[in-house]
Formats: sequence, C-alpha cells, structure tokens
Amino acid sequence: MSCDVCRGTNSSRCPVCGGHSEPGPCPECRGIGLVNCYAFSMKTGEEIEVTAETFLCLPETEEEARRAGRYYYRVHSEDCRRCDGTGEI
Repeated sequence: MSCDVCRGTNSSRCPVCGGHSEPGPCPECRGIGLVNCYAFSMKTGEEIEVTAETFLCLPETEEEARRAGRYYYRVHSEDCRRCDGTGEI
C-alpha cells in the first residue's frame, strides 16, 4: 500500500500508511501541528508568511511585541489538516 507521502517507496516505514503502532511526526507540518502561519510587521504594516517555528517564537499580541522591543507579532495560522493540529499521525 502507498500514499502521497511515500509513493510506495519504503512504505512499511511511512508515517502515514506504514504499519506503525507508535505515532510519528506528521510529514505535512513536520510535527508542529501548524501550517500557513502569518506575522504582522509593525515597520511595514504588512502581513508576511513565516515558518511555524518562527511563528511560535513571536509574541502573541502587538502590545507584547512593543514591550519586548520586537517588530513582529503573530497574526494567524491554521491547524494541519493531516494530523488535526496534533503534530503526530
């Protein structure tokens, strides 16, 4: 059996279609649970796409960003559809 992740190559070790009894990191979100993450730049006034790792390091609000002397803060992100935001499948 194969899926879009392994395409039949080493499918027994695939985190999606392989026969694992233990959950593994989701290949879609790399185990973070978030996709399509955006931050707001207070310098330019624009929303920019950032990695999930960067998104998690940013302050949650503009007020927190100003207090910390940062120029970016979190705007929004989506939960990964493949793992429902858990980061594991």
